[in-house]
Amino acid sequence: MTAKRSLSPLRPLSTSEVSISQVSPGGKRRHLNSVNDDSLMSLSLPSPSASPIHSSTDSSETSNLPLLLSIIKNTPRGELSHLHAFLLNFLKRDILLGLPLEISIVILSQLDKGDLVHCMMVCKQWNLLINNTPELWKRLIFRDSLITSAEEFERDYAALEQNGTKRVNIPKQMYKLRYTVLKRWMDPTFTPHRQVLEGPDLNVITCLQFDNEKIAAGSNSCQILIYNTQSGELIHTLLGHTGGVWAMKFYGDILASGSTDRTVRIWNTRTGKCTHIFKGHTSTVRCLEIVQPQRIGTDVQGNPIMFPEEPMLVSGSRDATLYLWKLPINDSDSEAPWEFDVGENPYFVNVLKGHLASVRTVTAYANLVISGSYDSTVRVWDISTCECKYTLEGHSDRIYSVVYDPHRHRCYSASVDNTVRIWDLETGECLHILEGHQILVGLVTASRNALVSAAADSTVRVWDQDTGHARVVFRGHSGAITCVVNDDFKVVSGSQGMLKLWDVQTGKFVRDLVEGVDGSVWQVCIDWKRCVSAVQRGDVTVLEVLDFTKGLV
Repeated sequence: MTAKRSLSPLRPLSTSEVSISQVSPGGKRRHLNSVNDDSLMSLSLPSPSASPIHSSTDSSETSNLPLLLSIIKNTPRGELSHLHAFLLNFLKRDILLGLPLEISIVILSQLDKGDLVHCMMVCKQWNLLINNTPELWKRLIFRDSLITSAEEFERDYAALEQNGTKRVNIPKQMYKLRYTVLKRWMDPTFTPHRQVLEGPDLNVITCLQFDNEKIAAGSNSCQILIYNTQSGELIHTLLGHTGGVWAMKFYGDILASGSTDRTVRIWNTRTGKCTHIFKGHTSTVRCLEIVQPQRIGTDVQGNPIMFPEEPMLVSGSRDATLYLWKLPINDSDSEAPWEFDVGENPYFVNVLKGHLASVRTVTAYANLVISGSYDSTVRVWDISTCECKYTLEGHSDRIYSVVYDPHRHRCYSASVDNTVRIWDLETGECLHILEGHQILVGLVTASRNALVSAAADSTVRVWDQDTGHARVVFRGHSGAITCVVNDDFKVVSGSQGMLKLWDVQTGKFVRDLVEGVDGSVWQVCIDWKRCVSAVQRGDVTVLEVLDFTKGLV
C-alpha cells in the first residue's frame, strides 16, 4: 500500500488585518512597505520633471545609459551608497507578491499544509496574503476533501455568515474547524461528546439517517423514530406501517419509507404525520432512493439543465420490479394521508421491469437509476425514458449492494460470489473484478478517493477505484461485518460487539468507537463531525451519538 502523507497540525492563524496592496490608477497591484528605510526616505532626489533623464526627448536605452553613467561618475560616494541601497530594493522582485493575485492563489494551493505554514513565516506580506485570501482557503478545502460538494460548502458558509463571521475570514475558519475535527477523529486519546438515545420497543434497526437537525431510525417493529440531533430528544414516533420498515430515506422534512406491508409511505418529519400511502408493489419493499435534481448539461443560452426538475422516488421490491414516483413536496402539510392505488395515483410515473428476482439494492443520480438483484445482474435505467440502458452481467450469485460514482461515471457492485465489480457506465463494460474476500460481500461504499467493501469474512478492504488494486485490508472484527461507511479519510465498520474506526490514508486501526456492546451493531452513519450508530446491549437497542466538535461550535 502506498500511504498518503498524514496531516500535520495547523499553525494558529494570524488575525492581523494590515492591508497588503493597493491598486494604482492603471489597475495594477502595487505593494506597500516595499521600501521602509528611513534614510532612503530622507534622500533628496531631483523631481522627475526637472531631471535631464525625464526631459530627454530620446528615452531609449542607448541615449539614457551614457547620461546615467555620467551622473553616477559625478555623484559623491556617500550619496552613491544611498543610491545603491535604493536600487537594490527597487530591483527586488517578490516571487509571490509580484504576480497577479489569481496566479499567487494557484501556486499556493499546490502546497501541502506544512509548506503553507512555512510560507506564512517568510514575511508579514506573505502571511497576510495567505491569511486574508478567501479564494485560497476555498481551494484548499476542496483540494484536501474537507468538503466535497458545493452545496455543503454553501451551507456551512451561510451558517458562519449568519453567526457574524467576516466574509474574508469564513473559508479560513471553515478549513481550520474541519481540519481540527478531523484530527480529533484520528486521535485515539480524544473523548467525543456522547449521547445515548433510547426509544420504545427498539429491536432490529434496519435503516438509519441523520442531518444536523434530526436522526431517523427505522425498525423491524413497524415504526420510525425521529430524534433531535442536538438534544437527543425523541420528537416523533411514526406509526402506520403494518410490517417491518426495511427502507427509508429523507429529503429535508419529507421522509419516505418502505415496508414488508408492500407499501411506500410519505411522512412529514416536522409534524410526525403520514401524508401519502403509495400502493403497487406485490411484495416487500426492500430498498428505495430519493432522486435529487442534478445538473446534466446546459442549454443554448448557457443555463443549467437539471434532471429531474423536482425530486423523485424509486422503490425496489421482492416482486422484482422498481416503481418510479414523483416525491410529494407540495402536499407535505396534509393532515390525513392520501392513499392511492397505483392506477389513480397522480405521483406514479412508471414501473421498471426486467429483473427476474428480488431487487435488493438501488442507487440513483440525476437520470440514472442502478439496481442490483438476486438474479445476479445489475441494471442501469434511464428514468428520463424509463428504459433499461444496460444489463450488467458477470456476477455468479446474488447482488447485495450497488454504489454509483459520479466523478468517474462508474458503478460498483458487491455480490454473494465473494467479489466486487467495477463497471464503466459509458460502455457497460466490466473494468475490474476485485477479488480477495473469502465469503459473501454484503456491503460496498465509496467516497471520491476510496472504494470500500465489507464481507462476512470479518474483513474490510479498501481499493483503488482506477486500477482495481487492493490498497489495504482491515482485520480486527471477529464476525461478519454488518455495517460500514467511509469518506476519504476514515472507515467506520460494525460487527457483533464492535464498532471500529480505521485510517484510510495510513491503513491503520485508530480506535473502538463504542464500548460495552455485547450484541449487534445494526447500522452506522457519519458526517464530518458526528458518528451515529444503532447498537444492541443485552436485550436493548440504543442509538449512540458521538460528537467530535465539543467546545468548538
